[in-house]
Amino acid sequence: MRAFPLLLLVISVLVSPILGCELVAQGLSRVVIDPGHGGRDGGSRSASNSHNEKDLNLQIARELGALLAQRRGIEIIYTRTDDTYVSLTRRGQMANELNADLFISVHCNSMPKERFGSHRISGFEVFVLGDNGKDEHLKYIVERENREYGIAAETKGEMDMFEDLLNTITQEEYLQQSEMLQNEIFKQFAKKESPIKAKSKKQANFKVLRNAAMPAVLVEVGFLSNLHDEAVLTSEEGRSQVVYQLYKGVALYDDRLRVLNADNAFVSKGDSQVYRIQLSSYVSQKDHSIFRLGDLAGSLIELHEDGLYRYFYGSFNTREAAEYDLEYLKKNGYPDAFIRKMQ
Repeated sequence: MRAFPLLLLVISVLVSPILGCELVAQGLSRVVIDPGHGGRDGGSRSASNSHNEKDLNLQIARELGALLAQRRGIEIIYTRTDDTYVSLTRRGQMANELNADLFISVHCNSMPKERFGSHRISGFEVFVLGDNGKDEHLKYIVERENREYGIAAETKGEMDMFEDLLNTITQEEYLQQSEMLQNEIFKQFAKKESPIKAKSKKQANFKVLRNAAMPAVLVEVGFLSNLHDEAVLTSEEGRSQVVYQLYKGVALYDDRLRVLNADNAFVSKGDSQVYRIQLSSYVSQKDHSIFRLGDLAGSLIELHEDGLYRYFYGSFNTREAAEYDLEYLKKNGYPDAFIRKMQ
């Protein structure tokens, strides 16, 4: 698949230009999270032979969904909520029928020692739909994930192939947004404190992505064939960090969407209650370039009230959701930041 040229994304600032109105940009509203495998399809078995991929996929997916559900206006739907088998085709169809605006398929990776000679391969990978290229490891991963349980190979009639073609064309329309999400997630795992290190971000011909007509990514959160990655993913502390990094990537993508869509999104004050993080306040208006928000750049909000210019970050529907970003801001130049409940 040939990628479309990436457009320049101009990240503007959310301001309140109309008295009595607050600017609220349209971001994510319905996210479908797909825990890979399930039921009679166990997926990969861990290096210690103690864990099935299908169980970890479900646990990670539900923990990710719980975090995302705390963000304002996001509904979370899962392709499975228990140990149930769902076909690859049906997973994407569910997202389409629900008119979701994001699809995330969660998996754990694995490389057989007898085929690739080592269990030392480790790391996090995130994929968007595209060609496999000549990478033998990638071909193996795609072959494994595209294999329907009990079906040795895909057999397609003319209508099946036509539907696949239409879905692939549709995915190309969303490639830019998918890659924007891919980049935001990958950056979280590229940080030195990540318990599982970033390995690659690529295009790949995953069937589950072909069937989703919306921005979509497939994440391989770590290699169950690697004892270190297995230990991280099966410990509460390690898995929580991995899930939070996934959440952070999606949250940053959501922030960018809100900014990009801000021009047409006005809601009257009083319509809803939100939590924001106040960074600082000044007697005079400040140039927004003085605010260094690191990974959170692009989400600054300016309000003029009580004779002061107050600068806020974020929009959350629970205090708990805001606390994640408050902790980051306090460690990165805003020790006096605090959470405010606002109408």
